[in-house]
Amino acid sequence: MDSHSHLFFKCSYANSIWKEFQSRIQVECDDKDWNAIMELFAGMHNSKNIDSIISRLSLAACVYFIWQERNNRLFKNESRKWEELLNAITDIIRLRLVSLKVKNSKAVRKAQEKWEMASNLGQVNTWLSRNVVHKFLLIKRGVDIDFSADC
Repeated sequence: MDSHSHLFFKCSYANSIWKEFQSRIQVECDDKDWNAIMELFAGMHNSKNIDSIISRLSLAACVYFIWQERNNRLFKNESRKWEELLNAITDIIRLRLVSLKVKNSKAVRKAQEKWEMASNLGQVNTWLSRNVVHKFLLIKRGVDIDFSADC
């Protein structure tokens, strides 16, 4: 069955990804129901602090990429392991983070460390940006990416 609640985040594939991001963004929601998750995020203070930005960005990226994966499976007969999709989402979030203009603060440095950013947030690392953009474009074209080579 294709419902919001099943696709986001009751199915085991999507839930594996969402659990990883919940841990990273420190959001506790044992409920896998779409409406409960939306209520949780709607009730959060949507400020400009880095943690709030990362939380909203993570949810949006997870939803977008899981929906894209669903469509690829249904219409192109292509699929990726959840770990591959997790890495793709993480790379896209990192790319967005390096493009932010932020003040150097304890929270920003903590986010930088948690997200394993090679440079300060807001100071675009050229190699990182080119690498992530290149991977994103390849993924969009349907090219299978070996993310394990980055480790």
